[in-house]
Amino acid sequence: MDLIQERKTYVDRYGSPDYSWTVPALAAGAKATIELFRQFPDSKKYGPCDFVEVVNADVVNLTLFINEDNLQPVPAGTVRVRNVDGIRQIGIRNDDAAVAITLGSVIVTLRRNPIDADKKARGY
Repeated sequence: MDLIQERKTYVDRYGSPDYSWTVPALAAGAKATIELFRQFPDSKKYGPCDFVEVVNADVVNLTLFINEDNLQPVPAGTVRVRNVDGIRQIGIRNDDAAVAITLGSVIVTLRRNPIDADKKARGY
């Protein structure tokens, strides 16, 4: 088995490590965005992520942008988990009209999950 195939087998079996992004303080209505491969260069070895978890411990409602077009609401004080294939870019927008997001109160975790039996059966 060559090195590329060996790496693919490892990623399929174990997935990737978690990549955490602490959203900076954002003024009302502001948006912050990251590109996965620039923010976490190590993630290139695993390909695009397919799992995102947003912990919103702040008092403001947010919108999660996945690849700039997939919009997901994240209400204040909640945790949202999404499984979306091909995550390469993530953005968070503060939807409040007056209150800023506090630094450290919103954490986004990304990873590539291992291939489960269903995906394997579908030839993923």
